[in-house]
Amino acid sequence: MNSKSALHNPQNVSEIPQIQKKVVKSLNKLINKPACIVNKIDLAESYSRMGFDVFACAVNSKKPFAGSNGLSDATTDLDQIRAWWTTNPEANPAIRTGGDANLFVFDVEPEALEWSRSGPIADELEDLWQVKTRRGGIHFYTRLPKDVRFRNSVTKIAASVDTRGDGGYVMSPGAVVDGNEYEIIQGFEEGSGICDIPMACTKLIDFVRCEFAKANSDRSQNIGESNPIPEGQRNHAMTSLAGTMRRAGMGYKAILAAFREENNRCIPPLDESELVKIAGSVCRYEPDTITVAMVENHWAQMVESGEIKNNGPDDPGPLPVKLLRVPGFISQVIDFCLETAPYPNHVMAFCGALAMQAMLAGRKVRDSVDCRTNLYLLGLGHSASGKDWPRKVNDRIALEAGLIDAIGDGFASGEGIEDLMHHNNTMLFQTDEIDGMLLSVNRAKESRYENIMTALLKFYSSANGIYKMRVKAGHTCIQPIHQPCLVLFGTAIPNHYYEALSSRMLSNGFFARMLVLESRKRSEGQSVSHRELPDGIVETAKYWAQLDSDDGNLSSFYPKPAVVEATAGAEKAIEEARLMVDEEYGRSEDKADVVATAVWGRAVENIRKLSLIFAVSEKPMEPQISVQGVRWATELVTHQVRRMLFMAESHVAENPFHAECLKVVNLLRQSPNGELPHSKMLRRMRCGAESLQKYVETLSQQGDIDIVDRPTATRMGRHYRLLCA
Repeated sequence: MNSKSALHNPQNVSEIPQIQKKVVKSLNKLINKPACIVNKIDLAESYSRMGFDVFACAVNSKKPFAGSNGLSDATTDLDQIRAWWTTNPEANPAIRTGGDANLFVFDVEPEALEWSRSGPIADELEDLWQVKTRRGGIHFYTRLPKDVRFRNSVTKIAASVDTRGDGGYVMSPGAVVDGNEYEIIQGFEEGSGICDIPMACTKLIDFVRCEFAKANSDRSQNIGESNPIPEGQRNHAMTSLAGTMRRAGMGYKAILAAFREENNRCIPPLDESELVKIAGSVCRYEPDTITVAMVENHWAQMVESGEIKNNGPDDPGPLPVKLLRVPGFISQVIDFCLETAPYPNHVMAFCGALAMQAMLAGRKVRDSVDCRTNLYLLGLGHSASGKDWPRKVNDRIALEAGLIDAIGDGFASGEGIEDLMHHNNTMLFQTDEIDGMLLSVNRAKESRYENIMTALLKFYSSANGIYKMRVKAGHTCIQPIHQPCLVLFGTAIPNHYYEALSSRMLSNGFFARMLVLESRKRSEGQSVSHRELPDGIVETAKYWAQLDSDDGNLSSFYPKPAVVEATAGAEKAIEEARLMVDEEYGRSEDKADVVATAVWGRAVENIRKLSLIFAVSEKPMEPQISVQGVRWATELVTHQVRRMLFMAESHVAENPFHAECLKVVNLLRQSPNGELPHSKMLRRMRCGAESLQKYVETLSQQGDIDIVDRPTATRMGRHYRLLCA
């Protein structure tokens, strides 16, 4: 059969839409460029216009981005695709197989290429679209008729030959993994059509169906006298089996090993991922609670609710760059900071500018519900990454505005903070290595640090009220501070900060009040010379400094801040944000998650604060809370809440042993493909072999990692593989 002529015969084309010539031509031009200059968003859009469902994988990887839904996110929606690639321009496009397009791909490894040239369907494969894989194998693309559905398979067709159908995906041409590109061999050119005609697929369909049936038949014969488990009963039967083993005291590793053997009884067998989930689910129960779990069918309940899909909160990744901008004063300060810093750090510049504006407007403006501008900001970045320059810029701004006394550089004690705030009712404290203070609080070595924490919490809540100071020696009454504005701009090293937190601190309110922003990699250095502050920055800072009781807006003792009104659209946007946050809070409350309820409980307040700061930065003399400001604040706060919860889950330990277990998980999360050999893990953990054995066995029994043996040049080597999201 000449499949090429069949492909080009319009009378044989069924309901599948043909590829637009201009789309294919455009795609061809893209693919023919070197991998380093291919615009990935154009690739993704082109595949979408062909009717393929597309989603984004991590840069230089086949794995979906952490925190995404991977294959479940695949879509042809161009707006969604543009949003993904705008955030991550170098993301690898992946194409879902199966689905509405009913795409079916033969994945032939390099060692099986001879099968594709002389095997039973070599003549059929010859005319299909072909893509060279990163390891030198070939993807053969075909589109099946709508009434034919095949799932993924591994080595069922032939040795080193897999298939991708319903429930699978392949990396698209133009994707780059481990530095190697997926390249078009044939197809994807103008006038070409993917093999989507039933008569051209007949031999392929018959062959695949026959091989699948043969594989299942061989497996049934291997079962021997044992009872086969038909489809529809597999999950229940395997869960019951796991419960029996767990009642006998067996751990996760032993149960999973038995599962792999018993899986031969299932027709067809369950996927490995399904076995892992069932074993991990059952091992969550102690032996005396398993019977209840089996009777109440907890497994089915967790599958239905989606609880089993993820062992913790999703990771949204670092804050998108687009959110590190606010019109007016804040952006002016950011630009000056980035232009003059030896090592520009956008996140730190943003934090510094935001903190300065919050301090300048402190006790001078409020919104309609009496929300103020006081903020607690924390910028996370590694040593020598440019954390100190924004602090120096803020010192210069304060000096020019006559407010240098309002800048503090650290905390000696809670009483010291009180005394400074009593002298200057509005202050910006800029302190480095805040993780050291938190670690001291955790270890309870010095009570003065506990006093600092107490003072910070009280000052935050007193911004629209009265802070009652301690009774000093020689005084007979408590001295109040009316409506104090304490703004905090702290910096710390990322891992040190989260590891310094404790479970108690996560739920006591301090963590919930912080906006924590993480820097990316250190930027390239630049040669800079001293520059004076721009006139616009100085004029705005002086305007706020001189806005005092002379115009009736402020008195030094009892301020009367001006009310910044919101537009009707902004009020509606705030209400929508509140409803969204309330829903998240309710979900956290249902799970009895005290950390999540504490953080989500402060989200609306932070949205209001940031919306107010956006307004006074944009138009200091005629501020108005706008829809744009509210939406920016909502996106920033919700992103950071999710990121903070993910990082806390990943780093905050209940005890020293738990801390070491988290360390193992984080090392795996940071490694390629989520896996490390025993030797590398031992070196990176810097612990004894016996201690590491205890950590990995605990994590294995919890269903967080898998312990696997991999062949090396001389022997089998132990590896640890991450299972949890």
